[in-house]
Amino acid sequence: MSEELERAKRLLEEAPPHRISGVRSRVVNLPVRQPIRTAIHDSASIDHVLVCVDTAAGLHGIGHLFAFGAARAEILRAMVQDLGERMLGRDVMDTGLFAAMWNDVTFLGHSGVALMAISALDCASWDIRGKALGLPLWGLFGGSSKAISCYSSDGLWLGDPIEGLAEQARERVSAGYRALKVRLGTNDPAADERRISVTRDAVGDRIELMADANQGWSVSQAIETGRRLDRYRLRWLEEPVDADDLRGLTEVSREVNSPIAAGESWYGLLQTIPGLDTGAVSVLMPDLQRIGGITGWMEAAAAGHRRRVEVSPHLFPEVSVSMMCALPGDGLIEYVPWFADLFNDAPVADGGRLRPSDRPGLGFDFITRLTP
Repeated sequence: MSEELERAKRLLEEAPPHRISGVRSRVVNLPVRQPIRTAIHDSASIDHVLVCVDTAAGLHGIGHLFAFGAARAEILRAMVQDLGERMLGRDVMDTGLFAAMWNDVTFLGHSGVALMAISALDCASWDIRGKALGLPLWGLFGGSSKAISCYSSDGLWLGDPIEGLAEQARERVSAGYRALKVRLGTNDPAADERRISVTRDAVGDRIELMADANQGWSVSQAIETGRRLDRYRLRWLEEPVDADDLRGLTEVSREVNSPIAAGESWYGLLQTIPGLDTGAVSVLMPDLQRIGGITGWMEAAAAGHRRRVEVSPHLFPEVSVSMMCALPGDGLIEYVPWFADLFNDAPVADGGRLRPSDRPGLGFDFITRLTP
């Protein structure tokens, strides 16, 4: 267990029980402000699974998952509802709740839909724990409130015409972002390089650029394109090959100079540890719904730090900012506004920086009309 989780566990041991009395969930579809188009995505909306865990003491906590497609989101919701109901009567203040859920889904496996369900319920549990103790999430872990730098990740999509990239990039810099992510992943190395070149020319050398191939290249394509991109001083090159191809990822990291970022597609420590042990990854990107919720995220971050790997969360900025405030250093958060319309009073990026709520738990709730 990480030091941060150990500290929280000591606090929770002194707390009175808060037993789970019910679980509520629903699926809602919300449009995105700019269509998401990458090597593996093409969507104008997101289907969100909203989860509330209620306790007998009258507290509730929230968790959130998402999918591209209502049917897939309903599958996630059904798994959350089933697992949550199997946890009725258990004490949320007991950090053994995560292990109980893990054991319960063993027949289904510890990845995919089953682990995503654990993630949503784990997040809701930490929300309740913070409320019960009167502490914000970052406070439970011994952190301090601070503004964390963000990089703009909503835009500069692979489906956006190259002619519009420069204007998009300059708009984001004008909004205060000092780092931008550009999506790549075509079968044409020259075309992918051009997307980076145009963006670099538009924003200059003082703005950091990241390139994300979204697993769109073969190993040979990743090496060829990665070498072309080395001259542009990328902060990182993200998911250049299939996320499960650890041998290929290692080969790419040997052949290109840009730091490699990966981890958003890895499920829990069972996939994260082998990925880190390749030595190929310079930036670990744990995803809140795949990694095992807040518990899994903190464990993954600790594993990364032990290997001197930078940690930068994948999506879920409203929650991730609190965990980042519990870690040493400043870090960098991926910011997208995809989830903002779900919540009341959630943190919003301002001038390229994000500060967590000071209220207990997550510090925000679902908008009333969306509440399950």
